[in-house]
Amino acid sequence: MVTDPVSSSDIDHAFELIEPYLARLTSWEGTLEPLEVYRILENGSATLHLITGVGFMVCQWAPGVCHVLIAASYNLKVDSLAKSVDLFSEYVRKTGTQKITFTSPRPAWSKLSAECGFKVESVNYSKVLL
Repeated sequence: MVTDPVSSSDIDHAFELIEPYLARLTSWEGTLEPLEVYRILENGSATLHLITGVGFMVCQWAPGVCHVLIAASYNLKVDSLAKSVDLFSEYVRKTGTQKITFTSPRPAWSKLSAECGFKVESVNYSKVLL
C-alpha cells in the first residue's frame, strides 16, 4: 500500500523513519542531503509517500507529471525497488497523473528503470565550477 502524502503534522515522525535511508543515499553525487529533504517536505515543495513494508518515495508534482526526487527500499534490494515502482505507479495512475519521471546518478537505475517500463527522454550533463 502507498500512502497519500504524509501530512505536515506527521512529517517529523515519518522523517525519523526515512532519515537513515536518506543518509545512506547521500554518498551518491547529486543526492539531496537529509536536512534538504526535511526542508522541502516541511515547506510543501515535495511530498513523502510511504510504501508499506517496502520503501518510500519523495516527489514533486506538476499537472500530469509526478517527478520522483528520491526512491528507496528499506532492505537495499533491487527487487524491492522494482516492487516500490510498481506499487507507486499504480498509486500515481489512480490520481489521474499520466507520467512519472526521475533523474539519478546511480548506474543501477538504468537497468531497473527499463525493466519497470521507463525510457530515456533526456540525459543531464553537469560541470562543477571551482
